[in-house]
Amino acid sequence: MLIGNLGKDPELQYLEKILALQNFRLQTTETHKDKTGKLISQTEWHIIVLWRGLAELAQKYLHKGSLIIGRAPAYTQLGRQGRQ
Repeated sequence: MLIGNLGKDPELQYLEKILALQNFRLQTTETHKDKTGKLISQTEWHIIVLWRGLAELAQKYLHKGSLIIGRAPAYTQLGRQGRQ
């Protein structure tokens, strides 16, 4: 489950003028207390990719700062060499 805010306004693109594509960055922040009781926040950025109708729908309703709640499959990030 990802819960976070949109980093900037999404930009709709079309591949070969027919296939809608949407990329945007989602900021999530996890907050917890350490052993001393101090509040610790850790922010992560996730790249979200939407295709076709969902990409077009996102263009209408999502804007910078929008709260996003969703479920996304987990992918392994590969380095430049194509290795973990």
